[in-house]
Amino acid sequence: MSTKLYDQLVRIIDIDKTLTHSYDTRLIYANIGKLVEEVAEINTAWLVMDGYLDKELKEPIINEIADAIICLTTLVVRLEPSMDKHEALNGLLEALEEKIPKYADKINYVRGKRRVCL
Repeated sequence: MSTKLYDQLVRIIDIDKTLTHSYDTRLIYANIGKLVEEVAEINTAWLVMDGYLDKELKEPIINEIADAIICLTTLVVRLEPSMDKHEALNGLLEALEEKIPKYADKINYVRGKRRVCL
């Protein structure tokens, strides 16, 4: 991961003053609810882009994806309150290194077209 992206993720954690070193289930539920909202906004943006929904978007889809990444970043820290921000992010990066090859194995090429089988 680029240093710039890592630094931005650390910045997200530093900005969120509700991130504490205590396990607060209310904040975890709120964080998950916000993540679900952001995923719904990604879905809406895609429906508009693909012509299935006639609506004006407030933000481009890339911004909605960024919002979801922010929610996921803060969720990692909330779920691992005993870790400092660098331990939590490094744990996430290690999990990504493990999961990406598994994800890549699920992508099939059928008749020259990419088909994602999840």
